[in-house]
Amino acid sequence: MRRVEDRSTPPFGEAVPRRIRRLARPVGPFLLVATAGWLISSSCDGVGPATLSPTPAVIVRISGDGQAGTAGDALAIDPTVEVRGAAGTPMPGIPVRFTVAGGGALSDTTLMTAADGRAAVGWLLGPDASIPHALIASVGAVSVTFSATAALPVKGEPYFGRNDYVEYIAGDLPLIITAPHGGSLLPDELPDRTGTNITTVRDGNTEELARTIGNVFQARTGGRPHLIIVRLRRTKIDANREIVEAAQGNRLTARAWIEYHSFIEAAKRAVIVGHGSGLYIDLHGHGHDIERLELGYLLDQEALALSDAALDVSRHEEESSIRTLSRASPASFAELLRGPRSVGGLFEAEGFSAVPSPATPNPGGSPYFNGGYNTVRHGSRDGGPISGLQIESNFTGVRDTQANRERFATALVRVWEQFSAAAARPR
Repeated sequence: MRRVEDRSTPPFGEAVPRRIRRLARPVGPFLLVATAGWLISSSCDGVGPATLSPTPAVIVRISGDGQAGTAGDALAIDPTVEVRGAAGTPMPGIPVRFTVAGGGALSDTTLMTAADGRAAVGWLLGPDASIPHALIASVGAVSVTFSATAALPVKGEPYFGRNDYVEYIAGDLPLIITAPHGGSLLPDELPDRTGTNITTVRDGNTEELARTIGNVFQARTGGRPHLIIVRLRRTKIDANREIVEAAQGNRLTARAWIEYHSFIEAAKRAVIVGHGSGLYIDLHGHGHDIERLELGYLLDQEALALSDAALDVSRHEEESSIRTLSRASPASFAELLRGPRSVGGLFEAEGFSAVPSPATPNPGGSPYFNGGYNTVRHGSRDGGPISGLQIESNFTGVRDTQANRERFATALVRVWEQFSAAAARPR
């Protein structure tokens, strides 16, 4: 296990030595390329007068080459370059632009060289080693190349983003569970999110519920789902929104958002490599008056109000987060949504009221969450072998006590096993 030892919260442009965790078997090489030259630019945020930068003579590789890391995780040492002029002296104030060409994610896209002429970028390795990975840092044509090797995540091993704001506990089952709104950390370095229509309500005990689910799966099946948890309070970040709303322009908050989704992509890739396909669950909590599970498949109330026959011949299968699963399943789309062996139907059989389900095929005009950014991005609406849904859980009887969290988790094990079998069973 490695935790990023970054408690002093330096800017991304500084290299921070960190401990490297024990790694699994390598799954592929990655490349980073940095280049420099002439540049006419404004300030980093695009505001301010244009300036003409002198021509760097060379970019020198300082640190971060030849590392081993985990797919989806940041390298232990930020790849660092130094820009030097014709006389060989370091050049401060030179904008270096970093661009991924292939796979992976970055903490920043543009960095100014510091007083020592250096710039460093956080590099999160891509989830898929089968495609070429390169990162190009450019001011012109002068370049250096960094290489890295990625390893598959190890079952049961926790991986942490910067300052432990995001945690990924790797699994080995074809099931991924995320909890983006249950965190409690309130670091001063991150500003509170503000503005019109900004939701900051915490989904109480969903972090605890996700951890309980992982432990119950391990105890009952011997396997573990992949768990990705945001440990920050929702006043600081909303990882179920696109990055502009989620981070509101703060670089450190954006770093946590990038880490969260990179961990999910790594989990998805591990599921695909190990199983071919899988299921994604985005776990939330609601405070609506009706105490029931709200299962979101990206279908609104109008769609769910249709008859089964109308659903089966409509466009809604294509618009749902279980599009791939439904296409491959011998069961009809309506059966997968709300039949006796749907997720809702199986939860009903376990004693948990749910919508959609055979007993409650649609919300009937009552408040209902049908899925958000995570369900769109990580489900199969736009293709791919990972289908998904959002589970909005009621508090009483599900999240309120450890005993009820264990009861729900035990039910989820059976629901997942039976739904997976039903989805593949011939009619």
